[in-house]
Amino acid sequence: MAFSHSGRHLALGFTYGALQVLSWPSLEVCFELSGEASLCDGVRDVDLSSSPSTLVSAVLDNGSCELWNWQAKSLVCRAGLAKGAFRSTRVMMMHGPNHVAPHVLPKGLEGISFTKLRFAPTAPSNPSGTSGFSNPPASPSSTQSAAHRSSSHEQGAASSSSSSSSSCDDCCMYALMNSRAGCHLVQWSLHLESKMLVLGRHRRLEDAPGACLELSRDGRLAAVGTSEGSAMVLDASSMALIRAVPSAHMVFSTGICFSADSRQVMSISADASAVAIPTTPPPSSVLNIRILFLLVVALAILLSALLLLASPQPLSKGVLSWGSSSSRSSKADMYLRAGPGVHDSVEL
Repeated sequence: MAFSHSGRHLALGFTYGALQVLSWPSLEVCFELSGEASLCDGVRDVDLSSSPSTLVSAVLDNGSCELWNWQAKSLVCRAGLAKGAFRSTRVMMMHGPNHVAPHVLPKGLEGISFTKLRFAPTAPSNPSGTSGFSNPPASPSSTQSAAHRSSSHEQGAASSSSSSSSSCDDCCMYALMNSRAGCHLVQWSLHLESKMLVLGRHRRLEDAPGACLELSRDGRLAAVGTSEGSAMVLDASSMALIRAVPSAHMVFSTGICFSADSRQVMSISADASAVAIPTTPPPSSVLNIRILFLLVVALAILLSALLLLASPQPLSKGVLSWGSSSSRSSKADMYLRAGPGVHDSVEL
């Protein structure tokens, strides 16, 4: 289950393949797939988009993902590995209402399957040089705006504003995907006009499969929990690791979420434990070594000062006095062993 960002709608997924979107708190059914219209497998995860607010996602047990427009009650896109006669671990099929498009996965993402999917509150621009599929096909409106831009300066400014508004039609999503190589955090963009998924940044996180995923309210941070009990916080746009706790739990993670101010991440597990993780980077190890070195030097100076206060006499006098007392004791022994008659010859 998942609430929308506005809190007005609730999405429910069922193990027998049904999918519902309810109005909250009236629980009026706004969208439903059940019975013969049910999905092809059990629903593992659901989410509702914020912009546009008409999309609902469903991750199925077979590793595929489906996106539906719950207001129009129509399929937007279905993505999953190629099966049947065209079965391949390097080809992902994109099914739309009127098209089927195969796409070759980049190296390192062979055999990936969807585990969790979250809509980003904002759609960050995909920087150049990131790996991914080819750009979605250009729409007729974008072609006309490009031709209109070349006519005059004023018309070019108008068309540039229209093209910037059309770029906002891309819906950004983050998916936790598993393969034999481990778990991956993958950024996807849905081009609403062509109804095609475009692969953006991706990063391999761990050898263990991923279990849970969550985004912060502003969409800048991503939190991931794994089947080995690890938890980590990443920068969503750059995929840079901010903080990782390798052994946060004894067994697999079952849920992870951000605090309201996004300063903490709460990770829970099947071992009935909950761990709060800061979202700020940990202190530098070099700084810790310097602090430890200064503490050792300060402790050595303190011990030296205490020893000097405990022994006010110089060490040389102590050695001399010990030597004179030992010499006197040796002379006394000689006097006793000499016996009678020789006492006068021994000088004490």
